[in-house]
Amino acid sequence: DGYITNTQINRRVDDTDGVSGLARLHWRVGDRLELTLLATGQNAHDGAQPLVPLGGPFFTVVRPAEGETDMEATNLGFTVAANLPAGRLSETTSYNYWALGPYSNLVVFNPGFGPIDLGDDITLTQRNWNEELKFVSAATPIHWSAGAFFTSGSTNGAALRTVFGFPVEGSFETIKNEDLSAFGEVVFPIARTWSLTAGLRVEDNRKSIERTETVPAPGFYSLNDRSEALLPKLELRDALTSEITLFASAGGGYKPGGFSSFTDNPALAAFGPERTTAFEAGATRTAADGALSTTLRGFWYEISGYQIERSFATGGASNDYIVVNAPHARSIGTELETTWRPATCLTVAGGIGITDVTLTDFHDPFTGQTFNGKRAPYVPTFNANLRVDYRLANGWFAGVTVTATGQTYYTEGQDDRFGQRSYTLIGARIGYETRRWRATLFGDNLAGEEYFSAISPGVQNGTPGAPRTIGGEVAFKF
Repeated sequence: DGYITNTQINRRVDDTDGVSGLARLHWRVGDRLELTLLATGQNAHDGAQPLVPLGGPFFTVVRPAEGETDMEATNLGFTVAANLPAGRLSETTSYNYWALGPYSNLVVFNPGFGPIDLGDDITLTQRNWNEELKFVSAATPIHWSAGAFFTSGSTNGAALRTVFGFPVEGSFETIKNEDLSAFGEVVFPIARTWSLTAGLRVEDNRKSIERTETVPAPGFYSLNDRSEALLPKLELRDALTSEITLFASAGGGYKPGGFSSFTDNPALAAFGPERTTAFEAGATRTAADGALSTTLRGFWYEISGYQIERSFATGGASNDYIVVNAPHARSIGTELETTWRPATCLTVAGGIGITDVTLTDFHDPFTGQTFNGKRAPYVPTFNANLRVDYRLANGWFAGVTVTATGQTYYTEGQDDRFGQRSYTLIGARIGYETRRWRATLFGDNLAGEEYFSAISPGVQNGTPGAPRTIGGEVAFKF
């Protein structure tokens, strides 16, 4: 059962009902050849998306109807690998099938002139064929790997949107994609304690969309997009002492562009690729007895074409969900991670990351408003975690986790109406384990923190995080 209740129809909104499975067959043929067959499947019949109006109760809604979320997925993979004197050569063929539907949802929001009941009925089906060829050299002073990857797929979708039950948009689309890449990396020593890693990835991405609209009026558009990337990487490591390692790297990142199918305006549908120039540096210190290990790293990313999701925030030019590009953004931050084992039965681990993602050049393409110097949406100011695990040799175990998430804005204007303040979650577990079975009692969000895990500014609704949850689990091995 879900944790949000529709009081008008006395029904849970976000119940969960699913089953999944995995099968893996590994066959070793002689000393050199290995065959692996992997299959996974998932089927879910869940309730509607857990959305509640901002400013209202966290765990109750008032709506005349509720929806559902049905999803199924199948993944198949077959790998042939040869263990040669020079290294390992493998070829993998895989197929992915994913389907969403029916997905239906009803949200109530107030755009300023009165409440609106907005309904969505969506189906999506995605299929992909993938091929990967990869070679990893044997362990020698100079270690290298190389390969190529190809994927070809299509996504078919249909959407019907209603206001107070009357259709206002009906559309269906087909998006096709092809991606071809080649990659290689070599690691070699350059001094007694120094090693250098040099890598390169070349990528070619092609996409196309055909979209047909039936409501409110017949319409059609067809678009094509192609982008390429040349992504180098250099990493330098120095085993300064037996306990301290220094590292620094520079490289490129790439996120392909694409199409937003939830708009009937072809000028708004396409968005470009996101490209990153990344610099990182840090140090790791490990105690001689291995009981304490700490890593400190810092990073600086210069980003062009930063992709921003927009929802109902484009004035009269659009009233739907699209993605736009900010010409330039910068991400600067630091991370600290540590693990301490003061005794064989006790482990303490924690970390903190502080990130500042700034839109250094972004003018709203629809309103002309400037957001230079504003924080990018969806990025928390910090993340922190602490975990303490206690495990005895006789099978008893216990643990406590604490996670903290910094303030997060969901619009580039840093509007407090669409922001989530910092929050902290506490969880605990205790149990007993033998060779054949394990029993666990657990509690999540023990302090009963109320927070939004996501906010949709366009419909002035948010997804509340789960309240205090107490549960049990029993697992058997046979």
